[in-house]
Amino acid sequence: MNERSQAGLPPLPVQRPTVQPVPPVGPWPGGGAAAWGPLPTQGMPSLGRVAFDSDTPGVVPMAIWGSLLSFLTLGIYRFWFTVKIRRELWRRAALAGSTFEYTGTVWEIVKGFLVALVILAPIWALYTLGTFLLPSRQYAGIAGLMTFVAVIGFVFFVYFATYRARRYRVSRTLWRGVRFHQTGSGVAYAFMNFGWWLLVPFSCGVSIPFARAQLERYRMTNTWFGDKRFESEASGSAMMPAFLLYLGLCLGPPLLLAILAFVTAGGLNHIGDQFGNLARFFETGDRSRGLPGIGMAFAVLFLGLAVFWLVAAPFVCWPIYRASEWRSFNERMSIGGVRFRSDFTAWELYTTYLVFLAIATGLMMAVGIVSGIIFAIALAAQMRETSLLPVLLIGGLYLLVLWGLSVARLKIFLFDLTGKLVRTTTVIGLERLGDTLSLRDKVGALGDDFSGGFDIGAI
Repeated sequence: MNERSQAGLPPLPVQRPTVQPVPPVGPWPGGGAAAWGPLPTQGMPSLGRVAFDSDTPGVVPMAIWGSLLSFLTLGIYRFWFTVKIRRELWRRAALAGSTFEYTGTVWEIVKGFLVALVILAPIWALYTLGTFLLPSRQYAGIAGLMTFVAVIGFVFFVYFATYRARRYRVSRTLWRGVRFHQTGSGVAYAFMNFGWWLLVPFSCGVSIPFARAQLERYRMTNTWFGDKRFESEASGSAMMPAFLLYLGLCLGPPLLLAILAFVTAGGLNHIGDQFGNLARFFETGDRSRGLPGIGMAFAVLFLGLAVFWLVAAPFVCWPIYRASEWRSFNERMSIGGVRFRSDFTAWELYTTYLVFLAIATGLMMAVGIVSGIIFAIALAAQMRETSLLPVLLIGGLYLLVLWGLSVARLKIFLFDLTGKLVRTTTVIGLERLGDTLSLRDKVGALGDDFSGGFDIGAI
């Protein structure tokens, strides 16, 4: 019994019943329109999973034909293909029974591509001229400076374009007639990236969680749904335990292997010598020779394993940290009192990578086998060394592999992984967005989509 029942009133409900949104009843002051009427907020906030439709077919055929046409048209069809992919992705995601909508157009992406070309042209010209003059002793210093400036300019452009491309995608996203939009500055975001990542080598990587947290706060606090602003309390210190675990997994095994290599190079080698000398003494009485290679062989093996793990571990262990970071960022994000929670795990990422790796390995093995058969037939037929037929056939096979990998990447990394990220997200208190004001314009992001023609900022 609660306080209401003690006062003779009916008890409060444990779970707030589902309330359907009320359609707009008229314009709001200030040039906007209500998305839906105010909803009651009594009781506990509702819980709702975000849904993603992975069962409806059509993704693989779309990826096959889109990749093929993009290749045949030398990338021109990519603009139409990008719009088609986004509309399909947005349409398959749903919250509270309502799907998202993407309203971007091909012309906007083409314009963004042209703007990117204009920005990149002087950077590319500077880099080309610098590399051309670099072998010259007279202009080596100037050429090195030009190359360095060009590389810095390109990296700055990537950071800038990533933020602007996100601004475009957000501004072309609607849910229940309410448009998302993004404020903030792409230049400020690029400088922020530079400042943080310059600290990474000086901090031995410890600044990475703080950098990613601040960038997340900047992105989310400049993201709006109608007239409501997202808030983010992403914290680098909260991510330190997960990041220290990541560093431990990357650096711990190589350190242990290095210690074992040091021990075996000295200790085990000495023990081997002693056993060898003892055996020879009982057989021949000769103590002048031993077995100096045993310890060194183990030392080389341990050092090789240590180097291999140092190279592979940052990629192999990254999903563990990334999944933890994703959950933390979601739980520290809110909008108008609405909270979020994610159950995404590292296993979801690992299964995605393993499936893609299995497909890529299968394709490469198949091409290798067929290529061997083609060469064997060519030798049996005593073809001339100048014959281009085997080369053309094998080249065509590798183009098919690239095509297959492109299709697999779209299906596995874009649609399947997006589905995992979406389905593991829970929205708490969605009814609190009932009085959201919808902006009428597109919050002008025409030409911002640099990712339509370049792989910048993802789809």
